[in-house]
Amino acid sequence: MKIPFMKYQGLGNDFIIFQAAEIEEIKRSDLAITVCDRHFGIGADGMVVLSEGEDLKMDFYNNDGTIAPMCGNASRCIAKYAVEQNLVAGDVFTLETLGGPVGLSILEDGRVQVDLGEPDYSVEQVPVKCDKPEMIQEPIEAGGETLLWTGVFMLTTHAVTFVEEQRDELIATVGSALENMTDRFPIKTNANFVKRLDDHTLRLMTWERGAGRTLACGTGACAVVAVSDRLGLTDGRVRVIMDGGELEVYVENNRVFMIGTGDKIAEGFYEYME
Repeated sequence: MKIPFMKYQGLGNDFIIFQAAEIEEIKRSDLAITVCDRHFGIGADGMVVLSEGEDLKMDFYNNDGTIAPMCGNASRCIAKYAVEQNLVAGDVFTLETLGGPVGLSILEDGRVQVDLGEPDYSVEQVPVKCDKPEMIQEPIEAGGETLLWTGVFMLTTHAVTFVEEQRDELIATVGSALENMTDRFPIKTNANFVKRLDDHTLRLMTWERGAGRTLACGTGACAVVAVSDRLGLTDGRVRVIMDGGELEVYVENNRVFMIGTGDKIAEGFYEYME
């Protein structure tokens, strides 16, 4: 069967977008695995299923078929998609996600501002197993390295550590080990390795739950700025530099805002074979 799709990218993080009405008879997890395959499918980091109602609703699937509560880069892409496809009236609207509602605004320069709400550090919400109400700068051994980690829910689960060196081997080995440390993170976690460059600049590399190393992570960028703000390491608007580009992130009244791009790559029909 032929399914209409569009493909967007945000800082090199790429996504296949389907309308929910077009895939009602298909098991979504299986579709995500096949369509995201870069050799036998279209190729993407994740798949978005968009539903229209009072507010737009985004269901997000990683390329391994698992569902994630939220994807920051995908939310910016959906904002551009919704405006370009005339799915919304105006440039300010709400996107419903499993992680919670997200406020989207198209700015005058064409970039998208995303209001991700307040970060939640409670161990119940992250979730993370810890003998304290919050896991802040807690030493955890993973992949042969002991680093200080902070757990935060930024519409999805994140663990943040600050490092002096961002070695590829460190990201892959420790990131993978931490993601799958279910005795500590019951539903797994995204692992963010941050290097502070100055009061207004961070360098971020993320090992994403269900996707591995990606070029950028939007909710990860927001999580690390929230944590660095709480620890007093940054102030005001922060440039978060990732392999795929940069995001502008700031905290205002304890709410985290992200500003960045989202661009259409392609559209067509995907030949789905059961």
